[in-house]
Amino acid sequence: DNVVDEVWKLTDKYYIDATFQNQDWNAVRTQYQTLDGDHADTAKSFALASKLVASLGDKYSRVINVDTYSKYQRFDMVGV
Repeated sequence: DNVVDEVWKLTDKYYIDATFQNQDWNAVRTQYQTLDGDHADTAKSFALASKLVASLGDKYSRVINVDTYSKYQRFDMVGV
C-alpha cells in the first residue's frame, strides 16, 4: 500500500469518531488517492496523508514522518 492509503486504512480502523467529522470517509479516500497519482513522490504522499488526517479537525491526530517517528521511539507512546 502507498502512504495515503495506509494512513486512510489505519484511521478508518482506529479513529474513534465513526462519522469522521461528518465526512464521507470513502469519498475522502478517493479524493486523496487521485491527488497522489502514481505515488512516486514520497514527500508529496506524506503531505497529502497529513492533509487527509487534518481534514478531521482533530488536534490530537496527525501523521509524522519517519525521522520524527524515530526520535519519538524512545518514549512510550500509543497511537495511530
